[in-house]
Amino acid sequence: MNMLVSEYITNYTSDFVEKHGRKFRRVMAEVLELLVEVTRLNWKGVKEEFGDVVHLTQLWLYTFGWDGRLWMWCARKFIARQKVWQALYDYVGIPGRACVSENYNRLPKVISRLGTRGISAEKATEAYNVIVNGRD
Repeated sequence: MNMLVSEYITNYTSDFVEKHGRKFRRVMAEVLELLVEVTRLNWKGVKEEFGDVVHLTQLWLYTFGWDGRLWMWCARKFIARQKVWQALYDYVGIPGRACVSENYNRLPKVISRLGTRGISAEKATEAYNVIVNGRD
């Protein structure tokens, strides 16, 4: 897969990001996560967080008109997450495109995110168990 940042933003992010770009505070949040992994000497975590920093920096630079080629090794994780969130949205009946790339592996995060769209904790837990854990 080879795409420009603008293509990624159109296909995988919210309308807000498309119109206004990614906020710099999101980049800095990832920098902090990277520093935590460095201090832990967790090199696998360093690699993952470095990819997140690069990815969000590319989205932030788009705010200033930079529309370069997306570093796909950094974006793949976010694309994969968005697909799972779309399945969660579809399961609970939320219409439209799920523009979420948060980590869905933690139930409280799923309950919180779906709750902002009017989904009960019980229904969110059911969706989590079916989609994320593969349980009926």
